[in-house]
Amino acid sequence: MKDLSVMAHLLLHARHWLSMRAALRMISAGLLAFLSACATTPYYEYPPSMPQAMTPEVGATLQAAEPVEFSWRRSDDAENYDFHVFNAETSDIARYMKTGLPAADICTGERCSINLYLSLPESDRHAWRVRASNMAGKSAWSRTLFTFAGSAAR
Repeated sequence: MKDLSVMAHLLLHARHWLSMRAALRMISAGLLAFLSACATTPYYEYPPSMPQAMTPEVGATLQAAEPVEFSWRRSDDAENYDFHVFNAETSDIARYMKTGLPAADICTGERCSINLYLSLPESDRHAWRVRASNMAGKSAWSRTLFTFAGSAAR
């Protein structure tokens, strides 16, 4: 009887050891996944600096039915950009609003850009703006005023 009791005790410990090994294997796999995710996700202490607008420049006149390239200098540590065209006549920014634009998709070297066809009322008070963001936050908005002419200049 004593031998049976000892065998049962050993069997319980063996089962316990096997379940502990499985649990340790799961914990180590989870820890490894966590550490590898930490190694590939960049860490930023501060938001990126405000992007510097390049084109169209302040005071530029944009024509209807022509594509417009909006470009700016890439901000250090920027992961994404938010972009707006402000319609001064209606205060509308939603129509030409682009948020979360990945820097990898719109930037080449130190230059970032998007192309748009605009349809705005004639005015010299429209503006476009852009800001950069990363995991630490968002930069201030740049702001560039421009004039929109409804038809091509003759």
